[in-house]
Formats: sequence, structure tokens, C-alpha cells
Amino acid sequence: MKKKILFVDDDRPVLDGFRLMLRSRRKEWELSFAQSGEEALELLAEQPADRPVDVIVADLRMRGMGGAVLLEQVQERWPGTLRVVLSGYSDMAATLKVVRAAHQFLAKPCSSEELTGVLARILNLRGLLVDRQVLRHVGRLGALPALPDVYVSIMEELASPEPAMDRLGAIVSRDPGVSASLLKLVNSAFFGLFGTVTNPARAVMLLGTETLKGVVLGAHLLSRFSDERYVGYSLERVGAHSYRCGGYARALAATESKDKGFLERCMLAGLLHDVGKLLLAQDLWADYMPVIEAVRERGRPLFELEREMLGVDHAVLGAYLLGVWGMAEETVQAVLAHHDLSRDPGRGFTPAVCAHAANALDHELNVFSDERTVFPMDIEALRARGLDARVDAWRGACCPGAEEADF
Repeated sequence: MKKKILFVDDDRPVLDGFRLMLRSRRKEWELSFAQSGEEALELLAEQPADRPVDVIVADLRMRGMGGAVLLEQVQERWPGTLRVVLSGYSDMAATLKVVRAAHQFLAKPCSSEELTGVLARILNLRGLLVDRQVLRHVGRLGALPALPDVYVSIMEELASPEPAMDRLGAIVSRDPGVSASLLKLVNSAFFGLFGTVTNPARAVMLLGTETLKGVVLGAHLLSRFSDERYVGYSLERVGAHSYRCGGYARALAATESKDKGFLERCMLAGLLHDVGKLLLAQDLWADYMPVIEAVRERGRPLFELEREMLGVDHAVLGAYLLGVWGMAEETVQAVLAHHDLSRDPGRGFTPAVCAHAANALDHELNVFSDERTVFPMDIEALRARGLDARVDAWRGACCPGAEEADF
């Protein structure tokens, strides 16, 4: 069945260019075009409930209804539709207005290869999630909430007369949800960076104090989890585990490579591997709470019970979210495969292997609770990659203090 893509731009030649540019994909993509936000909403409303538009690509600056307002309405009414901004208008105020509503940002002029590559990639991710209700929940998210203590620390630092960027970077690096949300923004086309940023602390430095204030206070990119809602479930433990895994991943990766960029990407994989848990806690808590209770009662791995009771595990949800946010394929694969290395198409030592090992070692080295379920490394999968003999070296690298690796 063809995937549906809707292009919205008030410049007719631009739409004609899209039509010509994507003519070769007509057998797999069903394209439609609208010259205004109002026309786009009409087209979206006409779609059958079981076959909504898969992706909307909209300009920001249009006569009448602007792209920001349009995408906010799409986010509210058709949250399962992926939302892409394609615009030559890079005013920061307009960017911040749409930052929560858009999944990805592309800049005009955009080559055929770049546009088709982004569309193909996010459409392929739809295969990870088949439940439309889950798709709608994930699609509604424009950012992941912050852990309560992190949120308070960020707000206090931003409220100080002279916020310290290094301190803000350190605070952000301890929260996987905030890190993912800021990396989504800083890697967007509107910042025009010549390379992907994988270090959350560097993302804070690049955004700068005023932009960060605008994101947090003006665009409301950051919200906070409610302490009262999660009785018997510690989001702080999830955050602490993620932070340790980021440090462990960097430390054990250093036993395999001296490439600083690769070490940073491994660190990011470790930090973000459990963002799917944050997504479940934020938007599907009523369904997720029985899974948490079942883990305690049955003593079985969380991801197994997620698959049985929800039909999807946190690794898939996290990978899907990061993928549609435009995170690097390597990071998406690492999050997807951190429990099941058969999901990683790479060979040898990859960020996925690193996240898998760091996760297992943290469960081995740190007692989370009396009811904890240990997640051992998949030695057979490592043996197939010729890495089983490296486990002792990895364990030795994850000594006390390794979790404090330089983020």
C-alpha cells in the first residue's frame, strides 16, 4: 500500500518542483499538494480514518495560516501523521514556535537526494510500530519531559543573573529526555551546522543562553514529570541508570577505539538507550503500570513483558521516536538493539553492542532494588561478532567513577 505524503507551500512553482522531483517514487508514494494551511486541513480531514496521511511537509512562512499553526493543528488532530518543516525562513522566533510540533526541519533549497532520503527513512520507521493508537501517542510528543530534579536545576540556573553554560551542560547531560529534546533542535537545519552534534553539553553551548531560555520558557520545550503520578516507580532510577550507561559506554568503547567521535556516539547510545521508558511513563502510564507490577510479581525481564502485554517494547518505541526526530541511524539502531543484538545490522563493535554491554554491566554492578531482574550480556551474539573474549576488558573498564565520563 502506498504511503501518503502531503506537501504544503503557497508558492505554486515550489509544489510543481516537488511533483517533478518525486515523480520516480509514484509507485510507492501517493503525493498530494496544498497551497495553503486551510486547504491542507481540508485534505487531511477528507482522508479515511484507517488511511490517514503518513507525512506532511510544510513551509513555515505562508499567506493566511502559517506553517507553525498548521503543524500544531495536525499534531493535535492527526498526531500519527509525521510532521516535517521545509523552509527557507530561519527566523529564530518562528523556529521556536514550531519546535514542539515538528518532527524534523529541512532548509530550502533542499536537494532531491536529501528530501527523498529523509522521507524514505521516516516512512521506513513506520514498520516498527503497527498499532495506530501507539503511533498517535508517540506522534503527539514534541519533547520528552525532564526528571523533576533536573527540571528544577535547569530552571534555577536559567533564572540566575549569569547562567553558567558549563553547569547547564552538565545538568542536561544527566537527563536522557532533555538531552534528546535539545539534540533534536540543535541538529535541525535551522542552525546550519556542518556536522551532527552528539554531545548534550555541546548542544547547550551551541544554543547559547538566550536561545536556551527561549526554548525552555518561550517554546515550552521542557516540562517535568509529576512525582505524584508514579507511585512505586522511580524515574530518577531510570535517569541515573541511563547516565551511568552513557559513562560506561564511553569507557568500554575506549578499550576498542581511540576515535573521539566514535566514543562520543557510543556515550550517546548508552545515555539514550532507555528513552522509550520515558515515553511509556509520559503517555501510556495506565497501560504501563501493570507491566511494571508484573515484573515484580514474575521476576521476568521488563522488555519481554512489554512485548507480551503491550505488543511493543521500550527499545522499539525509543528507536522510533529518535528516528522520526532525525537522530543518526547509528544511534537509532543502538537504542533498537540494546536488548536484542539481532536487530543491529552492523558488524563487529558498534554503538549497539556498546549500549548492550553497558546496560548489562550496569545491571550487574549496581543493585537497583530487591526485585531487580539482571540483564546478562548475550554472549552468543558477541561470539558471532568475535567479541566474546573482550567482556572481561569491558568489565574492567567500568570501574567506580567510569560513569562520570566526560559528557
